[in-house]
Amino acid sequence: MLSNLFNIDITTNNNNNKSIININNINIKINENDEIFLKNVLKEFYNKIIQYIKDDDINKFEENLIKWLNNIIKNHDEKNSKKFLELMKNHKKYLIWFTSIIGFFYQHGISCYKNNNIALKFYNLTINNNNNNNNNNIDNIDNIGDEKEHLINYHNDINFDQKNLIKDDENELRNINIIIGKYLLSFFYYKDIILNKKKFINNVKEIVITKNLTFKINKNSDNNKNDIIKQVNNTFEDYLKSAENGNTQAQNNLGNCYQYGIGTDKDEKQAFTWYLKAAQSGYTQAQYDLAICYKNGLGTEKDEKQAFEWYLKAAENGDARAQNDLAICYQNGIGTDKDVSKAFEWYSKSAEYGNAQAQRNLGNHYHYGIGTDKDEKKTFEWYSKSAKNGNELAQDYLAYCYLNGIGTDKDKKQAFELYLKAAKSGNARAQNDLAICYQNGIGIDKDAKQALAWHLKAAESGYTQAQYDLAICYKNGSGIEKDEKKAFEWYLKAAENGDARAQNDLAICYQNGSGTDKDEIKALEWYLESSENENAEAKSNLATCFYYGIGIEKNEKLAFKLFLESVENGNESAQNWLGYLYLKGIGTDKNERKAFECYSISANQGNAIGQYSLGYLYQYGIGTEGNIKDASKWYEMALNNGYEEAKITLDNISLISRF
Repeated sequence: MLSNLFNIDITTNNNNNKSIININNINIKINENDEIFLKNVLKEFYNKIIQYIKDDDINKFEENLIKWLNNIIKNHDEKNSKKFLELMKNHKKYLIWFTSIIGFFYQHGISCYKNNNIALKFYNLTINNNNNNNNNNIDNIDNIGDEKEHLINYHNDINFDQKNLIKDDENELRNINIIIGKYLLSFFYYKDIILNKKKFINNVKEIVITKNLTFKINKNSDNNKNDIIKQVNNTFEDYLKSAENGNTQAQNNLGNCYQYGIGTDKDEKQAFTWYLKAAQSGYTQAQYDLAICYKNGLGTEKDEKQAFEWYLKAAENGDARAQNDLAICYQNGIGTDKDVSKAFEWYSKSAEYGNAQAQRNLGNHYHYGIGTDKDEKKTFEWYSKSAKNGNELAQDYLAYCYLNGIGTDKDKKQAFELYLKAAKSGNARAQNDLAICYQNGIGIDKDAKQALAWHLKAAESGYTQAQYDLAICYKNGSGIEKDEKKAFEWYLKAAENGDARAQNDLAICYQNGSGTDKDEIKALEWYLESSENENAEAKSNLATCFYYGIGIEKNEKLAFKLFLESVENGNESAQNWLGYLYLKGIGTDKNERKAFECYSISANQGNAIGQYSLGYLYQYGIGTEGNIKDASKWYEMALNNGYEEAKITLDNISLISRF
């Protein structure tokens, strides 16, 4: 890492309030954006609900929301889907901001076990947070019209919340949470009426399923919330008795209760204890849950080796999820030695059981030849199966196969259709790939505005590549007017998410004052960050900072070292700098032969400055034998590439040759 190699320290000069960077030690701040992420998800969730209602998409209301949320979870942290739910539940304001979405998670088993009781608990918590006196009583359900009219009217009734809001962030999010809760609770109760247009029967009883137990809850009960909590508590007591009597399934279910706070206080250590009991007795589900505990440090210290051992037991007992996760362990050397052949074997087993993620991963192994021979037909086959099983990322990969003729005939139109399908389902990567299709006319007519729109959707979902691409759109005015400030903002988001190109371009913005105030210190910081991420262009730019003393004291030796690394990493433009430093002996020993070699590489790569410089070396015999004919050839090439100074030099050579 460059920071360790060069030991750079950023300090402040108290005399003139200017930041000075000395070569000592560095600690670049890493920005945390979970707070922004959660707020954006809450707002977008509300927008999705309104969109689906207005688009007459009631029949797929919940399905579309689930797909969208699953995609958000994958993009945020694909390896730990439960993290997103935990972020909301552990947020200090979760009771007033996130109870509606948490309820939706439990209702549909997103990153947790499906539990309608707990869903209702959170929905009611949401409604009870509404301190306004209004006529939107959720229990007033005698008159239900058709599905769209009902929900649109419900939306209009709720508008009082928005008209009188204090427009600060906290109150806005609180009110959005309440509105979402009302919609979801309304839809939870009246789904059959809304979808089938049947009259409501007051005495209908809802069957609410909590893992392995079924209860009938009377909706007309005045103490519905208390009834639900009572039923949940009874569930916990039943599991506890059965678990203490040695029932392994009950032991595992009891672990679930402790882990998620179902009918008891949340207690991860107790969850771990009961998972362990059930797992040691051979209960497969518990073995998998126990592996997750060891993997994430839930109720115990993190232990990758133990996680691997329990994944192995569950996998050998036929658990397809464990087989996929075990393959991931072998592929990445987590808790065991890296073994891509075994990874391939376990992905194969899980894929055959129908695990969509494993099918996609197996496709990757065939595509790249990991643990097996490359096989384009097998790649296409497994991506196809995964895509059919609903894996949106596999749909994106399958589109790539059609686009490039991998295991199938090239079909740009089919690629576009697959990208479109996955994009509409909310997959951010597919949304960005779809934008590229519109941008370049792949399978569809070019449409810069549509490209921008899809880049924006993907970028707002947190997809880093899309954030960078969107910044380029604003920078170049593609599909929209040029906007340097917007470009800067999206460069910043992508840079904070670790995109090395965005980090370099953000540094350029700071250096030139493009879309933000000029700040050479911040420019240097981001060049350094990008360089540490092995961006060759950033290393070259950082080298120029050291060469000229931009935001830092001049250091020609360090500049030379960075230019050399940049060239070794494939940056063509740094060749000219390296040639110049060798030629003049700056930051290194003078070496005209090496200067000639550097300029030769640059010239043959088509660089006009390199071509002119090589002509100069031939003309005066520097680092090579003098040769006017070769000099003239390279000067002409430089001129043809737009380097106007070469014309004067050629005229002088022509004039001298007359005498």
